[in-house]
Amino acid sequence: MYQVEIVKRPARRVVGLEHRGAYGVIGGTFERLGSAIEAMGLRPEAVELLAVYFDDPGEVAEADLRAVAGIAVRKGLPLPEGFAEAKLASGQHAVLTLAGPYDGLPAAWAWLYREWLPASEFEARKAAPFEIYLNTPGEVAPSALRTEICVPVAKRRGLSRR
Repeated sequence: MYQVEIVKRPARRVVGLEHRGAYGVIGGTFERLGSAIEAMGLRPEAVELLAVYFDDPGEVAEADLRAVAGIAVRKGLPLPEGFAEAKLASGQHAVLTLAGPYDGLPAAWAWLYREWLPASEFEARKAAPFEIYLNTPGEVAPSALRTEICVPVAKRRGLSRR
């Protein structure tokens, strides 16, 4: 159904705005983020546009879900006032690239965790998963959107080499 690649990613520093509540409505937080980074002159500092997710929606009440809508920035940039910070782990990541509208993201996340991961030789690490937005609705039509879903993984313990 989807393609998954194992990609080695560097550690990243993300600064952005905290989001509380349903992950599906994080778009409003991104709108506020866009205005904030323009007002503060951070646009040149932005390396990537990301959402970092700290809680499992299957285990945490929707109202209590925590995320950061942010931009990856260089290490030395001071944390802007009112912004949150997230540090992304380096190492291997399972990466699923979704082509199309954002409303396809929940099904892609569910498939990655419920079907691909249990059938693979990998397990999720205790590090925050995230999305990288390769383009945005302001740049392309919804059908042309591309989003990388990135889950930090490690080889499952106890598997023998073949």
